[in-house]
Amino acid sequence: MYNDKVMKSALESMMFVWGEPLKVKDAAEVLDADKKVVKELFMDLQREYAMMGRGIRIREVDGAFQFVTHAETRFSSRSSALQSRSRSYRRQHSKC
Repeated sequence: MYNDKVMKSALESMMFVWGEPLKVKDAAEVLDADKKVVKELFMDLQREYAMMGRGIRIREVDGAFQFVTHAETRFSSRSSALQSRSRSYRRQHSKC
């Protein structure tokens, strides 16, 4: 079993490349960890990102977690265009 810091780092990496909200069940299988432990680590990360005051947050959707931009840091339509380009870039480069 890995320590919390290592598992949180792995969860962050997985959310970044997963392509869709990351289900607790899937993350637990990849990490070979208990679902309750993984859920608590996701919740810890969610709190940590909220407290940092950064432009990225972690949102829970139907038992799955994903990175999102914080509403207060979103920029008009230009931000939408940048987000679209960013998603396209990640899709292209995650296949490498």
